[in-house]
Amino acid sequence: MSKYSQFCKVFFVLPLAFAALLLTACVPSAVNMMPPVTSQTPLTTDGIVVARVINAGGSLLPFNQFTITPKGLNESAANKSPRLTSLPEVSGSSSLFISAVPAGEYSVDSVRAFYVIGESFYSLWGSGGVDLGVFNVVPGKITDLGTFIYYRKVDGDKYSDRLIRIPQTDNRMFIQTYRPFLKYDTAAVQTWVDDGSDTERFSNYVALAQNPTLFSKRYLSASGSLFLLGKLGSILERTPTGDWNQEMLETNSDLNTIAQNARGDLLVGGEQGALFYKARAGQWQDLSLSVDTEIGAVQWLSSDDAMVYSIQNEAVTVWRGNPALAKVNWTKQLSYIANQGWRDANGQVLATGEVQATNSKSKSRVKNVRLENFLGADYVRIGVQRAGFDNQFDIFDTVDQKLFSITANQQLTYTTAVANNIDRIIPAGNVSLGVDVAGFWSWTGKDAYHRYDAESKQWIDIKTSVTNCPGVKASVKSCKINGKTMRRTSGFDFISTPVFVSPLKGFASVRPTLVGERTPYLAITSDGGQSWMKLAAEYPGKYCTDMVPEVSDRIMLYCGGVSGDFYESLDEGKTWRHVRQHQIF
Repeated sequence: MSKYSQFCKVFFVLPLAFAALLLTACVPSAVNMMPPVTSQTPLTTDGIVVARVINAGGSLLPFNQFTITPKGLNESAANKSPRLTSLPEVSGSSSLFISAVPAGEYSVDSVRAFYVIGESFYSLWGSGGVDLGVFNVVPGKITDLGTFIYYRKVDGDKYSDRLIRIPQTDNRMFIQTYRPFLKYDTAAVQTWVDDGSDTERFSNYVALAQNPTLFSKRYLSASGSLFLLGKLGSILERTPTGDWNQEMLETNSDLNTIAQNARGDLLVGGEQGALFYKARAGQWQDLSLSVDTEIGAVQWLSSDDAMVYSIQNEAVTVWRGNPALAKVNWTKQLSYIANQGWRDANGQVLATGEVQATNSKSKSRVKNVRLENFLGADYVRIGVQRAGFDNQFDIFDTVDQKLFSITANQQLTYTTAVANNIDRIIPAGNVSLGVDVAGFWSWTGKDAYHRYDAESKQWIDIKTSVTNCPGVKASVKSCKINGKTMRRTSGFDFISTPVFVSPLKGFASVRPTLVGERTPYLAITSDGGQSWMKLAAEYPGKYCTDMVPEVSDRIMLYCGGVSGDFYESLDEGKTWRHVRQHQIF
């Protein structure tokens, strides 16, 4: 977990009654909650407002509230701001709002992520304003506001929340997919009142898309190229020679996965069905699937074919096809349904050794799918979410990880020996790390790391403390260093995944756990993470603390959530070289 995502994970533990009071105090007037429209929603005096919000700020949870302000709000105490709630069936980091709203003229007040967990709540705002423009809602008609982007920008020592909109965008495909009973007549659809500022808005959008500050996924190809997937269709490549290339796909969907074959061809997939192919010397080809599909993983086979692992209708489908063909014919190979297991192309149940759930009254659905490679073997991991209260799905419900080995001829075998309690296996230089991903019910909210020891064939816990008093006995609680009394050990949290330059030697970017001592620092281990020492090294920049663990012959850092700057050190942090410059927008 990056330090930026930790920063954005803000849970407040307060009595719910006080939380409700706080909610009403956060807005200038009361609001009317507007649920998603259904086929039974009356539209006699109301119109329908549609908006899509892309979360490009790295915050933990998607936005689920969209508040608009009617003209003349403060003219009467009876006036209220409509607050639209998002469609729950849309997965991923972006949100879709389709609600009935009283007729009138409006501006956008804010977007918000608000979630309650027991007596705690999570809240994150992104403010709008009249600079976004104004729009009209007409009875019985759709007002399509297009796409908004939320992001966070650093100005000096402060983070600022920003909300921009992309002009000349519409949500026709999303309406047809999620609310097909609504007739989308392009000639009749309402949109923004033209204020002459769309050229400037589009320039701001292009600058934001071309200069990502967050890279959520990384992939090291067999050729040695490191690919980093940013927001808004951005792909950054570090070549084996240390050069940097950036490409932009014509999509605003989050990208989840990328794979490169021996020829250098690329296949990329993501949310809202995003699927793109590029031959080594060619141009990007859009092969996207339907917007209610999420591409969790892509894989090249030894032939020219590729495998695409998608989630649709709460189940996994595995497709095979040749992306290089003028018209790709994707054929179904496998499917996975929660509580039913794997099936072949004909729907026949496969014997994988997985023990199926017997309680058919408890709902389950596939939440995610990914591919992992461990000790030269390929695995497919399925995240199955169990419904919680009232047998309804909630974003906080438990996700169980199921791991299957998969051979070249698609033979699947359920395994627990490798997985144990590991939620994810990731490369970290010269070792593989197992990650216990912190769930929403985690007390610490921090991922736990384990190093796989090939000799004992066990996962070894990586410690989260530094030794301040080297060479002293374990019974000694403190010592003096340069005249200052120090505790023998001090706890820390990993800011990002550590990197191991050898099976036992590694580096980590960490932050002390003690309140009041939260200044991050670099640490080193020579025993596989059983003990750590603080490095006498400075960071290359105040916010440049996120490690790139796929680069194992040096320490590489980037300024996650702040800029796309990358730095590297060949002398354990004594000196730094600025290897990629972020563009200012």
